[in-house]
Amino acid sequence: MTKTDTIYQHVRSHLAYLKLAAAAEALPGELDHAVKEKLSHTEFLARLLDVEVDATETRRHAGRLRFANFPAPWRIEDFDFDAQPSVDAALIRDLATCRYTDDANALFQVISQRYLNGSIILTTNRGVASWGEIFDDTTIAAAMLDRLLHRSVVFNITGDSYRIRAHRARARKLTEGGPAT
Repeated sequence: MTKTDTIYQHVRSHLAYLKLAAAAEALPGELDHAVKEKLSHTEFLARLLDVEVDATETRRHAGRLRFANFPAPWRIEDFDFDAQPSVDAALIRDLATCRYTDDANALFQVISQRYLNGSIILTTNRGVASWGEIFDDTTIAAAMLDRLLHRSVVFNITGDSYRIRAHRARARKLTEGGPAT
């Protein structure tokens, strides 16, 4: 075994130990690509880490879908817009991109437009103290909260949601051997 082979096996074992399975699997191909394209060490490492990050995001997304316990894995692409001509397909597809969540500016604009002109009902599973972190901009978060909390009523509901309670009840029945409802 050559020194290069020994180092390669050492790197793969470290990746496996750190539970970076996608990076370990992609390592040979990424090494070949790096040599062929004459990538720097940093470029090679960035590509290898991109593979692992993508795999992690895919696993997390799958876990969230399982936890959400949706009755069926419907997607926007599955919706028959021809069967419901009253639904604006372009609007739905645009909303599905979630671009409205960018630098918190769009939400701020909505809140600013509605402020003192009409009511706003907003639900969130996060406290107002974490809004600066959520929107990654404490100034905009503070401005939104200033408008939202002025002349408002805040209901702080603690405890599990109905969905979480139902999920736990189903899980409890399954572990006790009864049928899930």
